[in-house]
Amino acid sequence: MDLLTESSINHILERSAQARKATGHLLGELIQINLLTMNDYMKGLGSVLEFADDLAIDIPNVWQYFGELIAPTFMRAKLPLAKLVDICDPLLPLGK
Repeated sequence: MDLLTESSINHILERSAQARKATGHLLGELIQINLLTMNDYMKGLGSVLEFADDLAIDIPNVWQYFGELIAPTFMRAKLPLAKLVDICDPLLPLGK
């Protein structure tokens, strides 16, 4: 199921802000109703974030776009922001 998260994020990343927010809400809803585990979501998100610095070359607003995707998921699924600490740890050496 982590492939669902990864594919959803990759597919929607360059779409509209509304589409990114809707996808974030969808992923949050899937977590909330236990069709997607938080662990699978975090794995899929981590897979995309692993290449975020490379994505930033082609998509200058990628960090804003990630926020538009991640925030609705965390709000909808009521996930603690502390869960982002581990997944974002590899971004620290990059200054992100």
